[in-house]
Amino acid sequence: MRLLPFLLLVFQLRPSNFHLRQDDVIFNKLTGSWQRTNGKYLEKWEKKADGSFFSISHRINGADSTLEEEVTTTREGNRWVYAVKGAGNADIVKFTSVEVTSTKAHFANPAHDFPTDIVYELIDPTKLRAYIVGPNDKGGKDTVWFNFTRIKH
Repeated sequence: MRLLPFLLLVFQLRPSNFHLRQDDVIFNKLTGSWQRTNGKYLEKWEKKADGSFFSISHRINGADSTLEEEVTTTREGNRWVYAVKGAGNADIVKFTSVEVTSTKAHFANPAHDFPTDIVYELIDPTKLRAYIVGPNDKGGKDTVWFNFTRIKH
């Protein structure tokens, strides 16, 4: 009988994304195109046949655009891995999920210089807020915010 309280505690402490079906995670709701509210950045998400997600980001400058980064988000066990490849950089930086719900995804890589955390929050079906967090040279942390609106092509 002493095992029951222990099991209840274990199940309450499990990762927040453990209980979600793959169809319930935020990434399904991100598929499509998103534009920064400043109009100078475009991010497009798509779901791959294997259940992973791919996004590509471009900086917009008039009629031209420049590749910023490519991201692959895959399920590995009970976690999601957000793998970023920046333009002009051969290295891929991986962040592991801290929390994934139907409206939020938080990834972290404490060993990375900046950012150490990447967060996406779906405000409603047409509004997305993202931010990155990392250490600054004063011993604190800086947060950079990105607000997006869903666009149609």
